[in-house]
Amino acid sequence: MISNCHVHGLNVYYTGDIKKRALVFIHGNSLNSKTFQSQMENLPFPVMAFDLPGHGLSDRYTDFENIYCLPGYVSALKNLVAEFGMSDFILAGHSLGGHIALEAAEELNQTKGLFIFGTPPIGIPPEMDKMFLPNPNIAHLFSKDISESDAMTVGMEFVFNNQTLAADLKAMILNTDGNTRLNLGASIGKGQFKNEKEFVSKTNLPIGIVQGNKETLVNLEYIKELSIPNLWNNKINILENVGHIPQMENAEKFNSIIIDFCNSVFS
Repeated sequence: MISNCHVHGLNVYYTGDIKKRALVFIHGNSLNSKTFQSQMENLPFPVMAFDLPGHGLSDRYTDFENIYCLPGYVSALKNLVAEFGMSDFILAGHSLGGHIALEAAEELNQTKGLFIFGTPPIGIPPEMDKMFLPNPNIAHLFSKDISESDAMTVGMEFVFNNQTLAADLKAMILNTDGNTRLNLGASIGKGQFKNEKEFVSKTNLPIGIVQGNKETLVNLEYIKELSIPNLWNNKINILENVGHIPQMENAEKFNSIIIDFCNSVFS
C-alpha cells in the first residue's frame, strides 16, 4: 500500500516502515515522484519518493533563490529524513536527483549506499562539455519558460522511441515551476555545488550506477573515466534500448538490478 502525506512543503509517497532500511528515490529536473511509480508498486523494500520543491504537488516559492538549487534540495531531503526518523537508507537518484544524493550523502551519515542513474558526477571546475553530449535541447532544462512543443521535444530526448512515455514526461515538465530550471542553472553558475567527482573517488559507500545505451543527454564515456573505487560489482549497468529514464523505460530490469544492490548493501 502506498501512503501519501504533505510535510515541510513536500508531497511524499512511501510504502512500509521507512524508518529503517528504506530506499529513498529522488527525481530529476522538471519531473516528479511519479517517475518511480513502478518502483513504489513492485520493490520488496520500504520505499520513499517525493516531489522536489517547485515540482509535482510540492509547494512553489517566490523567494526561491536558496530553495531551487542543490543546497536547497539537499536541505529538503534532510528535513524528510529527520521528520520520519529514518536510518540505514539507500539514496537512489535519477539525473538531478543523483546529484542531490551524492551531495547529501556526506551530510547524512545514515546513508548506507548510493544508486545513481542518468547522473554524471560534477567536479570542480565542472566539465560540462564532457559530462553531457552535444545536444541543443539541454538548454530547455535551464529555461524558465518552455512551450508545449519544446516540452514534448525534451520528453522525446528523455526516452528511446516511446512517444507515449514522452507525453507523460511532457505533462510533468509543464507542471513544474519554471523558476526551478532558471535558478538551477544560475546556482550552478555561482558554484553552489560540491565536488561530486572527488566524493565518488574517496567515499567508502557502495555506488551502483545504471545507464541506458540510447542516452542522448549524459555522456557515458565521462562516467566510465571517473575514479570510483567503490563502484558496485566494478561495473556500470548498461540497459539496452533505454534512454535517460531507465526506471520507467525498462522497469523490470531496473528493479531487478536495484533489488540486487539493496540486498548487497543491507545484507
